[in-house]
Amino acid sequence: MDQHNIVKGFLCGNLDEVYRWTKEAPDRFIASPMRARILFSSLPPNSVRTARAQLETRQAQLFMQIFTRQYDIDQRRGLYLVDNLEYENLNDFDEKYGAENNPDAYFRISSLGTYFEGIGVLVKRKLVDSSMVDDLMSGRIIDFWESAGPFILAYRERTGDYEMSEHVEYLYDVIKSIQDNQRIEAGLPIRKTM
Repeated sequence: MDQHNIVKGFLCGNLDEVYRWTKEAPDRFIASPMRARILFSSLPPNSVRTARAQLETRQAQLFMQIFTRQYDIDQRRGLYLVDNLEYENLNDFDEKYGAENNPDAYFRISSLGTYFEGIGVLVKRKLVDSSMVDDLMSGRIIDFWESAGPFILAYRERTGDYEMSEHVEYLYDVIKSIQDNQRIEAGLPIRKTM
């Protein structure tokens, strides 16, 4: 939540979000949503259109930077590893893929989790459109959580670190919901989950 978000919320036509942000942290904003509306309504129409186009362009550029990382060889190896994870429980996971016994596998899984965690934060903060993420990488996100998610959930229970990979889980929930709705609209069965 910052002044940029007020401008972004206004440009996107989402004044409810702007009002919510201002209400949650009234002391953080110089301009109120009403002032922002007055400011932007006084600008020439081309200025608002240009600002919206720039925002969309920045979002697309950011997303493409994220998307192109999928073709990095280390990223591909991590995805292959996660697609082929086999473990019975947390102890079995630690034996096969833990940092002490298999540091290469551990760091590949961890790196991939951190990558999806970052995308989850961007989606949650609406800096990247979730439908764009769904269009280009939904399978990877769903496969990652459904393969590594049981380990992450068990690890949370064992350590009490309930925030571990919270944005990966959030991203999975958002993308899975989009995919389920698309399948329902297409008359296809919903993909089974973990």
